[in-house]
Amino acid sequence: MFPHLYSLCLFYVLLFAHLIYPGRCDQHSGKAPSAAGDKLAEPTTVKDLLNSEKQFEKNLEKVDPGFFKHSAAAQHPPFLLFGCSDSRLSEGTLFHTAPGVVFAERNIAAQYYEDDKNGNAVLVYATAHLGVHNIIVMGHYGCGGVAAAVTSTVNSEKDAAKDPIEAWIWPIRDIYLNSKRAEIAALRVKNKKLKTIAAPALNDTGYRALVEENVKANVQRIHKSKAATGYKGQKTSIYGWVYDIATGDIKDLGVTVSFGK
Repeated sequence: MFPHLYSLCLFYVLLFAHLIYPGRCDQHSGKAPSAAGDKLAEPTTVKDLLNSEKQFEKNLEKVDPGFFKHSAAAQHPPFLLFGCSDSRLSEGTLFHTAPGVVFAERNIAAQYYEDDKNGNAVLVYATAHLGVHNIIVMGHYGCGGVAAAVTSTVNSEKDAAKDPIEAWIWPIRDIYLNSKRAEIAALRVKNKKLKTIAAPALNDTGYRALVEENVKANVQRIHKSKAATGYKGQKTSIYGWVYDIATGDIKDLGVTVSFGK
């Protein structure tokens, strides 16, 4: 992963939740956070959600006085994340970071398309205006968008265009239909024998492989985009990761590419 990730973590890390870990990373002492901490909030109503935010605000200001005043001045995030909208992948909590560390674009199945104005604007703003030099594409095992690409009955981009969800996941469906990776090919063969294709199991090797290939495809789309090929600034790297929702581990797919000087 990043050779300098640990040092950045030592500078920025705080729990992004309703309570702050007592053993948080101290920006001045450089002490690593303790493993102990309070359970994260799980609000079910809007009122509970707002109360949780107030508790977060109170505790953060207690352990880091003046944080919000300092944070309001400007943002200088070292990372841009293209992640999935899945509610289990909140980047602040997952990476145990303070607000201001991760600039994020999240959507179904962690996609980047150059003709998507929102995603492209995020990429350009992050690199050209915020000075972000680390871009992470992070999918996750158990992704519903990837599962939908497997169970879909659409077999052409033209037909996919008739439905907004099918159109969005079509590139993943295309990988599923044409990938030569052994695990995905085996899943295709197995599903051809079925009248109704159910969503694959979390640990299905073909499903997991498709999650990985989707991340790799998005890393390449960002790398080949006009925003990247026309960029004249400092060297910027794109990383492909997969989060395992069953273990909390992150897998680096080893597909890092760079652009810029």
